[in-house]
Amino acid sequence: MTQVSLSEGATTQQTLAAVKEVEDDLLNEEGAAVESTFASRGFGFGGSGQNSAMIFVKLRDFEERQDDPSLSAASVAGRANLRFATHRAGRVMFMQPPAIPGRGNTGGFTMYFVDQAGKGSDALKTAAEKLVATARQNLGVSNVDARGTDGDSALRIDIDNEKAEIFGVSLSAVNSMLSVIFAGSEVNDFVLGSSLRPVIVQAAPERRMQPEDIVKWYAINADEEVVPFASFMTTSWQPVAPTLQRYGGTSALEISGSAGKGVSPGAAMDAMEEMEEMVADLDGGYGSAWTGISYQGRRSGDQAPWLCAVSALVIFLGLAALYESWPIPFPVMLAVPVGALGALAAAWLFGQSNDVYFKVGMLTTIGLAARNAIFIVEFAEDLRRQGRGIAEAAVEAARPRLRPILMTALTFILGVLPLATATGAGAAAQNAIGTGVIGGMVASTYLWHLHGAGPLRPHHENGPLDPNESIEQMKPTRLVLVPMVLALSACAVGPDFRSPSQPVAANFAEGSAQPIGETSAQYWWRSYNDAMLNELVQTGLSQNLDIKTAISRVAEAQAAARATGLPAMISGSVSGDSIRAGGEAISGTTTTSGASFNPSLVLDLFGGERRSREAALASLQSAELSVGAARLTFLSQLVSSYIDLRYYQNALTITRQTLGTRRETLSLVQSQREAGAATALDEAQAQAALDESLASLPSLESGFYASSYAIATLLAQPVQTIETRLQRGAAQPRPGGNASAGVPADLLRKRPDVRAAERDYAAAVANVGVSEAQMYPSVSLGGTVSTSEGVGSWSFGPKVSLPVLNQGVLAAKRDQAIAQAEQAELGWRSSVLGAVEEVQASQSDYIRNQRAVAAYQRSVNSYERVVSLSRETYNGGTTTLLDFLDVQRSLASSRLTLASSVRDLAASWATLQVAAGKGWAFATAPAPAGNGS
Repeated sequence: MTQVSLSEGATTQQTLAAVKEVEDDLLNEEGAAVESTFASRGFGFGGSGQNSAMIFVKLRDFEERQDDPSLSAASVAGRANLRFATHRAGRVMFMQPPAIPGRGNTGGFTMYFVDQAGKGSDALKTAAEKLVATARQNLGVSNVDARGTDGDSALRIDIDNEKAEIFGVSLSAVNSMLSVIFAGSEVNDFVLGSSLRPVIVQAAPERRMQPEDIVKWYAINADEEVVPFASFMTTSWQPVAPTLQRYGGTSALEISGSAGKGVSPGAAMDAMEEMEEMVADLDGGYGSAWTGISYQGRRSGDQAPWLCAVSALVIFLGLAALYESWPIPFPVMLAVPVGALGALAAAWLFGQSNDVYFKVGMLTTIGLAARNAIFIVEFAEDLRRQGRGIAEAAVEAARPRLRPILMTALTFILGVLPLATATGAGAAAQNAIGTGVIGGMVASTYLWHLHGAGPLRPHHENGPLDPNESIEQMKPTRLVLVPMVLALSACAVGPDFRSPSQPVAANFAEGSAQPIGETSAQYWWRSYNDAMLNELVQTGLSQNLDIKTAISRVAEAQAAARATGLPAMISGSVSGDSIRAGGEAISGTTTTSGASFNPSLVLDLFGGERRSREAALASLQSAELSVGAARLTFLSQLVSSYIDLRYYQNALTITRQTLGTRRETLSLVQSQREAGAATALDEAQAQAALDESLASLPSLESGFYASSYAIATLLAQPVQTIETRLQRGAAQPRPGGNASAGVPADLLRKRPDVRAAERDYAAAVANVGVSEAQMYPSVSLGGTVSTSEGVGSWSFGPKVSLPVLNQGVLAAKRDQAIAQAEQAELGWRSSVLGAVEEVQASQSDYIRNQRAVAAYQRSVNSYERVVSLSRETYNGGTTTLLDFLDVQRSLASSRLTLASSVRDLAASWATLQVAAGKGWAFATAPAPAGNGS
């Protein structure tokens, strides 16, 4: 930009001539850098008027100028200022736009020189001229100029009030007449064509051009007489200021300038303040006030130490929340000063200034140095929790973490290397950030993590250091680097989860006192030695809908867990719009566009998000264990249905065999009756026994089909796909494996439903912390970065929310969460006692069913011998038909009872396996097995 200011009184033609001269000079002398110019007459930063103009210079594309430093904007402005430094027509200033749009008018610095003592404009101008003259002799600043120091002349009209009163002329009449003469007055309107035009009364131009023209006019007195102005009015010229500037209601002059070559803007502002203090000492009563981007830079410069301190505090609080400890963050923070010193050293070595971009790199270095230190501290804390000694934990943490620290440090250094070596538009800002970050990372990695780990290596004057050596025996250097790494202090509100306990007996009522090993992956159903059952189990474990539903709940819980922790603390959105408008009120159409980014970070000072993640992870573990519970339920239902099916199938076989026997008996009785050896009663009794057997078939067939339907449902298949295979005869399943269930304490780790109930209790306890954290203040860091029509803006700051008026509601929700946690604990206790009850009941059933099967087997064997003897005696005529039929009926009943007892034995053994928590922990369906396992 170029500001053209001619002397006061210069005409428009003179101003245009000066503008034309400047434009020609730029296009001819600086044609390699300047593409075009645009001039605006009557406008300037020092005021508006016909003697002012602004020229906006458009430079050629940066790609055409980047290889030649002499074609930069600063170089072009510097050379042009030298050529027009002594321009005869007035003052011509070439300047760069401000670094931040909307913050000031030009680049460099801007200040107001304030007349605090009220000495007047003349004294203020004199002091400002002294300040500018002194500044131009300082190499730290350049292009220093004070706006508003140029003098101007104004025509003064003096009215003799006494003479005016003698002539009967009032001041209002004089003012009204002067207004009509110079400004004109609308006295009427007339119609011209279709428009209404005003009638304006004003002195002719040739009658109001010179000062002496004024006294030639007349005023009308109270008697309607004309009185010449010359009789009571005189005119004179006097110097005046072209503009009146104020700052805070006090007279002031604006002074602008830029930094000298090789000098940072902050150093130039310091030099200006020193010179202003020199002038104030001489004359007294003057002060300075920064404005525009200079004010922002001065203000932010004063805040830089506070910003660094706040950044360190935020990192400290984040680490305290992460490790649930106040002391642990201190060793991490010890890496920050080393990184800051490295950044300062790199900036000094490569000639970078301490500007705002370097401060951005400094803050980045603080975070990166702390992150690398976290690698060691986190690992040391884990080792300490495992029971390691202080020295041992520190040493073992430093060694394995060296490689990942070097990898991450080198990766980031190489990542910002293009910033440090960048060229082109914006390269200075990139160089400042990249150089500072690289220097800080190199120092932090080399000095802290490589040499700082040296004192942590175990050594002693007389040999290796004992890892369990006491603190008193450790060297002072080691005490400096390993302080408080392993002290634990929770900072998350709410109770911490502790595994609950439920008193149980040392052994089951009818079991042994010996615990059993890991059986959660035991394929106990293979002990039935039934290939068909093994095949059905394999199919069902991959197709059962309840198991699939439980697996889907695991995916749901995983998604919920991913939405907790850091992802829940970070939020933000990017939005953009492009609006095209038109209409009668708008000439043509307009298009406006903009975009914004709104990030936010919640500081988890009271552990609410941490507790929320604990609850989500506990719920995830509960969902994973629920898959095992669903598998056990499926196994119990499938094996039970299969045992029932084989029972009904065997019962049908026994009933059909009985039918065959009774048909033979009926045929024999009918033959004997024809021979006169049997009566009609004997034939009726034989027929009744046959009909009784026929009547029992439908219920057994119904039981068979109901069991097959249940199996098909468990397999999520149509019954037709397995019905044919199920109808093939097979022996009833009989258990052949170990029936030991261990001790009650085994159930706490073997039963998935018990473990899932414990995880539900852990989630409920964590939710108490979530509810309690909501009662405390919440702190978040947020900001906005937006741009609209090429104009960007940003904002950033903390936000604190205090739940004041809803404390009662929050306390009620916390109490509700506490009650839910108590219910979850009681639910876990109930599941433990229920599991013990199931094992004891199934164990008792199995033992008694074993004895029942053995007794019924002996009964069947006895009745088979009785039937054989009865048949012989009946044929010999010594036994009646009724006795023979009774013996057959008893044999059939005994066989059915034996089949039922075998079913009960197999079912009770399966129930015992499920109750003991066997066979649920496998990732996929087990491979099929033949008869046996």
